[in-house]
Amino acid sequence: MATTNNGIWMIKLLPVILLSLFFTSIFASNNTLTRISRDVNTVCTPDQIGDLLQCYARFLALYNFLIEQVGSRSVLPHFSKLYYEMNRQSLSTICINWNVMTTCIAPFSLQCINLQVFQKVNNIIVTYDQPDAILYMQNHAFFEYACGTGNNLFMANEGCLTTALAVSSFPKRLLDCGGNSQVEDPGMLCQAAQGTNQCIKDSFFRECGESAAIGACHAATNIARRAEEVEPMCLIDMDITCSGNYDSILVIIASTLAYMLTR
Repeated sequence: MATTNNGIWMIKLLPVILLSLFFTSIFASNNTLTRISRDVNTVCTPDQIGDLLQCYARFLALYNFLIEQVGSRSVLPHFSKLYYEMNRQSLSTICINWNVMTTCIAPFSLQCINLQVFQKVNNIIVTYDQPDAILYMQNHAFFEYACGTGNNLFMANEGCLTTALAVSSFPKRLLDCGGNSQVEDPGMLCQAAQGTNQCIKDSFFRECGESAAIGACHAATNIARRAEEVEPMCLIDMDITCSGNYDSILVIIASTLAYMLTR
């Protein structure tokens, strides 16, 4: 590893960035992402979309990017640009930057962080295309967890994740987990998502132990939650599978109900 002039450690191929993209591959089927989507036009208002862009503008400025203008539209820069810059930072630095944005979006986060918002709401398009919309949404969901309630789990395992993801067989196993979610029958989505989560958890447990497995599993669940792939009750089951701790069920139910009330 190398350091910048101000002493910040840099990690090439930062594991959390790679994980975000692996989860994107796992949950990025167009069929899956659009099945359980909700009509958010009555929830996330045009003013809130504007506020969301302003919050992202603050975050992007930390990486020397601006909101881009395409004709009369304001759009987020291509995700590949942001990915390159975030990939050069440690998780702790990313989370310092990330918290600038999450504080900004807190008043409307539940309503406005989902795939439809990143695609198109009220005729306001905030990304260049659907692939970018998916990447931004899932990247947001991943770091929402990794820099939030799951931060301790990811920080504690950053070294092991770096090592594990440098071995080609491990990323391949993660991508193979995603095969479980590519289903055509909407009635099987919950079962497929649970199978994917269990596969992710088992894979990380073998490589880095229990806490890494729990963190990765919850991060994948949060991506599914923000993508609105599965019903809320299924998300509760997925979170329970991740934690393996039924004592936390009331907290999980409470957070899920709060999310449901905004739909």
